[in-house]
Amino acid sequence: MIARMNKSILLFLTILLYPFTLVQGAESFTHVASVTFEDVAGYRKTRLFKTSAAKCESDLRIVQKQLEAQIGIASIVSAKCGEVSYLAGFFNKQPMGVPYIVDGKRDVLILPGAPQNVCDNLAQLLQRTSPDAQCIMP
Repeated sequence: MIARMNKSILLFLTILLYPFTLVQGAESFTHVASVTFEDVAGYRKTRLFKTSAAKCESDLRIVQKQLEAQIGIASIVSAKCGEVSYLAGFFNKQPMGVPYIVDGKRDVLILPGAPQNVCDNLAQLLQRTSPDAQCIMP
């Protein structure tokens, strides 16, 4: 079980190591590109990326392509754009009922069912390339 979790940690670490570049200017981040995917071990995860209404579809395609290129991703379960309002708690680092990793101000990886140590260890690994990566537990 632990070996399986460690394998999953490494798979999802690679997903978060490719952060998006921040958009310059006064663009308003009112939307979220949301992609739910399943890994080869059968775990479902959701990646959220805060973006603007104008760029949401484009960013959604980028997130999908990044996930499809990752080893260990079995399938994309759903992909959609939506308003950020009902997901704002994730980006504000509030407890949301599931463990998740906040990587920067615009990228979140939801880890349903992950224990505290898995979430913490993944956040520590991410901090090597993104110092503000943080595990948030329910």
